[in-house]
Amino acid sequence: MKEFDKIYIAKYIDIDSITNIAYSLGKTNKDIENVITELKDNGLYQVYKEMSDEEWEQIENKSDSYIQKKYLDKIKNDRYKAFYELLNLFKPTKHRFKIYYEEDYKLKPIKSEKWKQIKDFHYSISNYGRVKNNITNKIKESRMHKGILQCDIYEKKKRYTIALKRAVANYFIRELEPGERVICKDNNGNNLYYKNLEIVSR
Repeated sequence: MKEFDKIYIAKYIDIDSITNIAYSLGKTNKDIENVITELKDNGLYQVYKEMSDEEWEQIENKSDSYIQKKYLDKIKNDRYKAFYELLNLFKPTKHRFKIYYEEDYKLKPIKSEKWKQIKDFHYSISNYGRVKNNITNKIKESRMHKGILQCDIYEKKKRYTIALKRAVANYFIRELEPGERVICKDNNGNNLYYKNLEIVSR
């Protein structure tokens, strides 16, 4: 069935009956039901349903592949936009480093940054509080929880959550003793540079 006809089905299925639409297209009711299922599965149903008659008429002579690509790309762009709009809602509570590319997590070097491997894991932590996967060389994303930046790392399919400022202090200042805690000298929980950290008693 032509993509142009599939748009017709999506646009008018709620207005007309399946039987009438099937008859007008020379198809069976089952054919129409299959088209609706297909469009819902690939995300095109709602896009086609909301298409204006003018826009629909303009693509009448376009190929099926052209129409599908155009509107599948639109779905991807809309989802991408919606995803970043959602992220913006959580910016006050979700920390996102500005020292690496958020889109693809490629490592962006810092001149004075030094790395130490986290014991028993294939990850390293830097004196700035960044964590990278030693295999993929990608930066791990952190999250703020109760005022503490945390990061998840994995080993043998198990997840482990580490408190980043404790890890930085432990690797770049000294090993912490039981009962000690780490504070940020400037009271900025996002600034995990090791010189901004201080080990104190609880």
